[in-house]
Amino acid sequence: MHTSNRAGIIAACCFCFAAWPAIGQPLPGDPPGEVFTDDPEASTETAAAGPTNWLETRVAIEDLADAGDYAAALALGDRLLTLAEEEFGPDSAGLAEAHLLLANVHRRAREFTDAESEILAAIALYETDAGPMSPVLISPFLSLGDNYGEAGDYASAISAYSEARTLGRRNFGLLSLEQLAIIDNMTDAAEKLGQLEEARALQLEALTLVERNFPENSPEVLDAMYRYAFWLRRQRQYDEERRLYFQIQRIVNQHYDDDPLLSIRALRERAASYAQADQGESIGVSGLREALELLDEVPDASPRLRAEILVEIGDWNVEFSRTGAIGSEYLDAWTLLGTVENGAELREQWFDDLQVIELGALSLRGLTSDTDAPEGFVVIYFTVDTRGRTREVEVTDSRPPGLKDSAVIRLIREARFRPRIVDGELVAARRAYRFGFRYVPPDTAAESN
Repeated sequence: MHTSNRAGIIAACCFCFAAWPAIGQPLPGDPPGEVFTDDPEASTETAAAGPTNWLETRVAIEDLADAGDYAAALALGDRLLTLAEEEFGPDSAGLAEAHLLLANVHRRAREFTDAESEILAAIALYETDAGPMSPVLISPFLSLGDNYGEAGDYASAISAYSEARTLGRRNFGLLSLEQLAIIDNMTDAAEKLGQLEEARALQLEALTLVERNFPENSPEVLDAMYRYAFWLRRQRQYDEERRLYFQIQRIVNQHYDDDPLLSIRALRERAASYAQADQGESIGVSGLREALELLDEVPDASPRLRAEILVEIGDWNVEFSRTGAIGSEYLDAWTLLGTVENGAELREQWFDDLQVIELGALSLRGLTSDTDAPEGFVVIYFTVDTRGRTREVEVTDSRPPGLKDSAVIRLIREARFRPRIVDGELVAARRAYRFGFRYVPPDTAAESN
C-alpha cells in the first residue's frame, strides 16, 4: 500500500499547520490574489486562503485525515490535484500520488467507490508516465485490492492483487519473495469467498516459492512449513497440519543434530493442534512433557520458555483431565516467573485474571444477527475452583428474563478456566460474565433456551 514520506514533506515545508488560522481566514501577510473556498456560492474575495502550495496542501490533508476530519481533508482535494498538475504536469507521477492520497482518505472514510475512482486515476497516470508494466504500478494495485476487500468485493480484490503479483513477477522474477505478502492477501480474499481449495492452492504456492529459493533443510523453509501448517489449523485440517510437524521433526533430526529448541517448537505446535481440535489425545500432552525434558538439554535455558510449557501442560489438564488442573505445573511456572525480568507483569497476565481454556458457543435459538433487533443480555456469577472447574453458577440479571438464562448456565458449567494464583497459592475466584445478544421478539418467535 502506498505510504508517503511525511517526515520529509514536513521538513521541506518548514511550517506548522497548528499555527495556521482557521480555514476561511487569510494568512498573515498574504498578498491579495486567488483564494479557495468549499462553498461555490462564496465570493473569491472573502473565501478562505488555505495552504498555498502542493506540499502544504498535502500535509494539511494528512493532518485533517489523521484527526478524523475526512470531510475537511477531502474539501482540499481539488486544490491538491490542481496544484499537483501545475507543479508536475498533467500526466505525471506527482499527480498520481495526489490521487492516491485522496483515495486513502476516502478509504478511511469508508467511501470505497470514490477511493476506487481515485486509485484508477492514479493507475492510468502511472501507465502513461512509466509504462503499463512499470513496477511503480504494484503499490496502487495493492491499494486497489485492499479497497475492494474492505468494501466486501473479494472477487475484485483477488483480481487487483493478481495484477500486482503479475507486475512483480515480470519486474523482479518468477521466484521473487515479495509476492508472498500478495499471496496472503489473495488467500484471505479467497477464504472470504468460500473458495477454500483456491486458498489452499495459493498457500501451497507460497510454500513452494520458498522451497525454490532456499535449501530444503534451511530455516527459511522450516518457517514456511510452519506458516502453511498454521493456515491448515485455521481451516481445521488438523491431520495434514500434524503431518507437517512430523516432517519438520525429521528435518531437525537429520540436519540439525536434534536441536532441542527446534524440536521443542514442533512438539508444542503439535500439542496446540490437538488442543484446538478439542482432542485430548495422549500424544499431545506427551509431546509437551517431551519438550520439557528436551529443555533440560539446553544450556542456560530460558526460564520463561520453561514456564510457557508448564502452563501449556496445566491448560491441557484443565481441558481434558476428568479432575481438572493438578496445579503443580501452574505453581512451578509462577515460581519461575520470579526469575524473569518482567515476571511480575507476566504473573498478573497469566494468573491474576481468569484465562478461558474452553468455552463453548451460546445456542443461537431465538437469537438474530439483525442489528435492528432488540438487545438482550444475561449476567451470570460463578466461582472457579483451584482445578479450573466452575461452581455456584447463578444468573443475577437478564433481559428478557428467562430467554437465555438456562443456556448461559449450561455454557458456564461446561466451561474451563485457568485457576488463579495469589502469592504462590492456588485460590478460588468469583467472577461475573455478561453475555449480550440480539433476539427475536416473543411476538414473532417462541422463546427458547
